[in-house]
Amino acid sequence: MKDVEDRQPKRSGKTFPNAISIHSSHAFAATCVITICKVKRDIGQRWRKLSNEDRRKYKHLAKLAKGDLAKEKGLLPEKPKKRKLQNRISLKSIVGIVQKLSKDQRLAVELIGLGGLLHLRCTVLNHPLCNWLVKNFDPKSRSLNVHGRTFVLTVGHVHECLGINAEGKVIDLEVNMSDEFSQLCENIGMTKGVVQLKELREYLEGTEEEGDVFKRKFALYLLGCFLCPTTKASVTRSFMNGVSDVVAMGSQNWANLTLDFLCKGIQEQRDKHLVQPNGCLFLLVVFYFDRVSPSPTVTSYVRKFPSLVNWGDIEIKNILHEFDNIGGYDSEGVVVNFTLDEGTKVDENTSAKEAGVSQISSADVSVMTSTLITVASLLLRQNMILAKQFGSEMLADLQAQTAQEMDLTHGLE
Repeated sequence: MKDVEDRQPKRSGKTFPNAISIHSSHAFAATCVITICKVKRDIGQRWRKLSNEDRRKYKHLAKLAKGDLAKEKGLLPEKPKKRKLQNRISLKSIVGIVQKLSKDQRLAVELIGLGGLLHLRCTVLNHPLCNWLVKNFDPKSRSLNVHGRTFVLTVGHVHECLGINAEGKVIDLEVNMSDEFSQLCENIGMTKGVVQLKELREYLEGTEEEGDVFKRKFALYLLGCFLCPTTKASVTRSFMNGVSDVVAMGSQNWANLTLDFLCKGIQEQRDKHLVQPNGCLFLLVVFYFDRVSPSPTVTSYVRKFPSLVNWGDIEIKNILHEFDNIGGYDSEGVVVNFTLDEGTKVDENTSAKEAGVSQISSADVSVMTSTLITVASLLLRQNMILAKQFGSEMLADLQAQTAQEMDLTHGLE
């Protein structure tokens, strides 16, 4: 048998099964099939030989067994269903569109303040992770509370994570009902106050334009499927306020709009008991991975801007696998490492020595202060004991020396 296997051709380091092993596996499978058929045939023959009374008896027993099984199943806790977030965030479509953009089109995207999204690499959103992050995010304080730490999410952090403009005019989502605005909406392709994401995507996938129409439709598509996604497959008229003035688009605060929309979406989900929230959940993923690691950083690295460029599908899959090895990011008591100091500016020149440090919270400072006070008290007590002991010895020596001098004086007299 071994000689036969050794003579088999090897390709790419793999040994292919020989004819004898294949024949043996097929024979075993055929034997199993024949055995099952024989058992079924035997049961059928015995059933046909039973009288109607015996058959009714077995049917009654089968119904009782079925009822008992149903009762037992009712006592068992139901398995929790995996919740899949259904908002219209579409990472894969954005990555595909960006890859087809020309040099002039990429420059146009940068001019409207959304250039950081040209570096998006992730195409799949991890739903269990997003559910957990949403659960631990406080929309009122705009903070992520995980692993005993509180990370406040600011407009500046949105800029660092996504690379979109975080300064300038705040975008107002109040609906404009003027005739001029209505004409602009019609030119974009809006009907009944909405434009379909599918239509925007098809335009962006096939156009070679880089002018005002391209800038407006690109921004609307990003708003509807990434920055401010909802559960609907369309973009509403209110978002036209952000693209009506093409010249002003580059000086608008896209980061503030993104953060406000996310916080509002999570708050509405809790208040109205919705299945999923509106908003850019990928922002929470990048914000979390930038600050928490399953293992300490031992090699020097450069934090790139925007930080979403660091998190492609492979990188996210690998870090989630590392979290699984230590018990999972959502496990109570899991030991993690904090990799980004909130006081460190993140850019292309920030290295691991500057940014790869542990963040110290106010709780840690309190613990450290209490420990230092305890140590200082112990040292002080030890010094007092030593001083008392040495003082007693010195006093005894002084008394003995004085006595000797007095004896000597009396002798001279």
